[in-house]
Amino acid sequence: MRLLACIWLLMMFSYARCDDFAPRKLQLPGATGFVILDYAYDSRHQKLWVPAGNLGLTAVIDGKTDQITMVGGFKTSEVELRGRKWVMGPS
Repeated sequence: MRLLACIWLLMMFSYARCDDFAPRKLQLPGATGFVILDYAYDSRHQKLWVPAGNLGLTAVIDGKTDQITMVGGFKTSEVELRGRKWVMGPS
């Protein structure tokens, strides 16, 4: 549920200037539990890029159709931060 809320917020800020903005919940394929997210919006192609760094995946969401394309194969590694181990990848 936290993942869906994060995606909703990211999309809300990315589309904030559109007159026909309507938030939607989208489930990232293969994402379960805690996912570290970042995002970038490509206004020219209307694509929202959502790297899920700890999964080694990036979701590319089409702003017109909401179709999600998963791009994988990014390397991850385990790091220790404040005594806890985390899996991190690119963002």
